[in-house]
Amino acid sequence: MKIAAIENTLAVSTGAVVQQAPLPVALVRAAYDHLFAGDLEAFLDCVHANCVLVEAKSLPYGGRHVGRQSIKAAVLRVIDTWSEFRFDIEEVLAGENSVIAYGKMVVRGRMTDIEATFPLAERWAFKDGHVMEIVAIYGDTALAVHAAGIRAD
Repeated sequence: MKIAAIENTLAVSTGAVVQQAPLPVALVRAAYDHLFAGDLEAFLDCVHANCVLVEAKSLPYGGRHVGRQSIKAAVLRVIDTWSEFRFDIEEVLAGENSVIAYGKMVVRGRMTDIEATFPLAERWAFKDGHVMEIVAIYGDTALAVHAAGIRAD
């Protein structure tokens, strides 16, 4: 996949087909594509060096993660927590400086082998064309905690 910024759009080329979408939406979709393809470095290249990732504190990877290295550590913790991890995006909404991806998170706890499905929304905030913040909003953190096999504090 080749990605190129063109004015305020992002062209994503998959062979002979080139699709154009507003830059924030295309960048978010590219970031998810990299993440779920297992290319963590390409995912991190999609966010600003000082980007902030906010996850539910009750989860093993929860809290506020500032900068690419901290975000990388959080994502690796996500991978350690779930033997299966998928975000089925149903809708992507874009504002002037933000994108919200909404769908279902499907996970299987590595320690428990329990599968859980719950709503998830992630808000991606942009400044000057860069991803500055990603906030995950879980529909059911208690179910995620149960599937992960951890005790909620």
